[in-house]
Order: sequence, then C-alpha cells, then structure tokens
Amino acid sequence: MPTSHAVLIIGVTGGTGLACLHQLVNHPTKPQVHAFCRDPNRLAKEERALCTSIVQGDARKSQDIERALRLTGADVVILTTGTGESAAKSDIRTATGESLARVMKKSEYKHVKAVIVSGMGASESRIIVGFGNWKGMLYEFYLRHVIVDHTGQEAAFRDDEQLHDRTLVVRPTLLVDTKNNAGSKLVTFGDTDPCPTIGCHRIDVASWIVSEIIDGVVGGRSVNITNALEV
Repeated sequence: MPTSHAVLIIGVTGGTGLACLHQLVNHPTKPQVHAFCRDPNRLAKEERALCTSIVQGDARKSQDIERALRLTGADVVILTTGTGESAAKSDIRTATGESLARVMKKSEYKHVKAVIVSGMGASESRIIVGFGNWKGMLYEFYLRHVIVDHTGQEAAFRDDEQLHDRTLVVRPTLLVDTKNNAGSKLVTFGDTDPCPTIGCHRIDVASWIVSEIIDGVVGGRSVNITNALEV
C-alpha cells in the first residue's frame, strides 16, 4: 500500500532535482515536497510554487541539513548534488553525502531514509560498452573525477551499518534531457555487466525514484539503471 511521505530534495536546482520535484508533485498521493538549496532564486517562480517549503542552506554543512529536516519533518531525502555537466575535479558529492550521513546517524533522525543519485562507474561498478569496451574506457577516463566523487559519496552510506539499510543508491547511465524515447522501459543490470544502453532519460530516472519512495521500498540496495532503448 502506497504511503504518504514528506520528501526533502537536496540539489533541487539541478536537472535531476527538478525532475524529481515535478514527478513528486504530480504523483496521485500528493506527498509533501520540500526544497533545500543554497540560492532559492535559482528556482523559477513556477517551481517555487510547487514546493511545500524551501529551506536555504549549504548541503556541505551538517547543521544546515539538520535544520532542514527539523523544519520540514521529512522522512525521505533525495540527494542529487553535483557540478552540472562539468567533469572537473570536485568533492561536492562526497562532502554533501558525508554531511547528510552524519545527521541521519543521530537518534532523532534514525527513521529518515535516503535516495543517493550516483552514477555508473562509482564504487564497484564499471562502465562497459561495446565490443572491446574501448568506449567504456573512454567514458571512465573522461568521468574519472566525477566517479571518484560519487564513490566517496556512496561510501558515506554503504560503509556504515546504521545507514546501509536506509539508503538506496541509484546509478543511472549518462543522463540526457532529449525527448527521444523518453518514457521507454527502464532496465537494471549488474555492476560488471555491459550497459544495455549508454544514455538514460532524466525524467524516467526521476519517475523510477518516486515510485520507489511512494511504494516504501527505499533502502539496502545499489541499483544500476538505464533505458531499454537508446535515448
């Protein structure tokens, strides 16, 4: 039976965060959706109107995340931070992951679950594409800094017994926003299996995440996901 939730989106001004916002507010169960961001002005007026509340803060600071959880009463957090399309060296994903993990380990927040939007290549997963995998090796080289940052982000939750069962790690293939094959079936695959397709539509990933949240099955898994048809 679907459950009503209060959801806090950290990284709501990014493409995946916005997609999750729209999927949540359009879901029939109408969950409360709270936004957390450094600069609320980066949200369009129409998007601000969709939010139950907007909390301003720095996701790298645990005290700011704790304040957001206290103010919103959220029981699920979607963490989707990053540097946009940049593949430059950064620790923003690791820093925000560690910040949220510290808060979730406190006794008053042990009911909170998290969805961590990571990426293929992180932790034990590999980007394996095509015969000989030369494309996969090129992708991994280009995304090497992003992969390291995502791996650090995942480690904050996967390596802690208190958090593992309350955390869903989602590793999509390369996220795109074109309309080509949007709405096609999503498929999962193993950490060292060839990627069925290399592109994954952002809206489809957001819809899948929302379904997991509403159905109450978040936790204890890392899922590699892509569209069944190339996008």
